Amino acid sequence: MVCCWKSHGVYGDGTCPDLPHYVHCRHCPAYSQAALQLLDRPLPADYREEWTRHFARQKPLLEPGNTSALLFRLEREWFGLPTDLFQEVAERRAIHSLPHRRNGVVLGLTNVRGELVICVSLGHLVGVAQAKTLAQLRQSYGRLLVANWHGHRFAFPVDEVHGACRFHLQQLQPRPAPAGGRGPVFLRGLLPWQGRTAALLDADTVFSTLNQRLT
Repeated sequence: MVCCWKSHGVYGDGTCPDLPHYVHCRHCPAYSQAALQLLDRPLPADYREEWTRHFARQKPLLEPGNTSALLFRLEREWFGLPTDLFQEVAERRAIHSLPHRRNGVVLGLTNVRGELVICVSLGHLVGVAQAKTLAQLRQSYGRLLVANWHGHRFAFPVDEVHGACRFHLQQLQPRPAPAGGRGPVFLRGLLPWQGRTAALLDADTVFSTLNQRLT
């Protein structure tokens, strides 16, 4: 097979006299004829045996994950909480501040399907939203997550929601060691996910602490 396109065609020195007419070698009958010769060539001796072994090889069955978490982003960090806690992923809506609640993690009240729900800053609770004030969080966020923990409903704004992710508990990496006498008390473990790491939060610790902050 003469590969004229590599010697004096577009991939060579460009001296082919037919090149101005065809513009590119792929439009030339010689190029098409070479492609037919390539497809019609005899099969290698071990071709069928090689592919037979490939398709006969037993494929490992991946067992689906037995745990599910909803993954969401706060600032630049990704977090997860058990999926069954969540009742709704809502669009942005007004958050009305409460009197005598100027500090802490309480943002105020928001209307979710006709019911007033306490809105909190999860980012301030876990220490990743210090760059934004509570007033700024009331005005600027991506989605509002509505959770129900033992009959207590909470809403909290997040910057982005990925969705549910299934995994095995064995995949969790241990949480980092405490630094400066204070450990990551809300962290259950680190979940490797899509080339990054999501911090899986302990739901009971998170929401019991929120309840204490409300009293």
